[in-house]
Amino acid sequence: MSIILDTLRTAPPPQPNVQFPGRTLLTDSNTTANALQPSMPREALPLSPVQYLTTIVDSVAPLIKIRQQRGVAGGGASLPIPVPLGIRQRRRQAIQWIMASAESRREVRLADRVAKEIINVAEGKSGVWEKRALVHKLGVSARSNVKIALMGPRRRS
Repeated sequence: MSIILDTLRTAPPPQPNVQFPGRTLLTDSNTTANALQPSMPREALPLSPVQYLTTIVDSVAPLIKIRQQRGVAGGGASLPIPVPLGIRQRRRQAIQWIMASAESRREVRLADRVAKEIINVAEGKSGVWEKRALVHKLGVSARSNVKIALMGPRRRS
């Protein structure tokens, strides 16, 4: 962990990705996720590597997860149901995605792979952003299933 934090401290500040404007960090202008943690400008992030890491994890953390519920639609079919996540669940999922993406990198040491992947997430170049967008897209399309799931299984009359 100290190697990862040292790499983040010595890395240049992340540059915003102009190709994908939706992949932005939760910095001073758009922080709403964690009101307890003060935000800092993008240029100052390497000065505090722990807050840098926290900002990156919170930025890419999903708001929901998709749960498959069987028996609601009848006939054994399962419906995708979006379920909101708590802050710890969101951060855990984001860290899992970052670690999975880091495992496919070519650097020798795990710490180097994770640090480079975190920097790629900060710059909007990582595949973790696509995972987050896919989960949110599925959640938007499955919103109508929430009411069906709350009514319970269908019964024949």
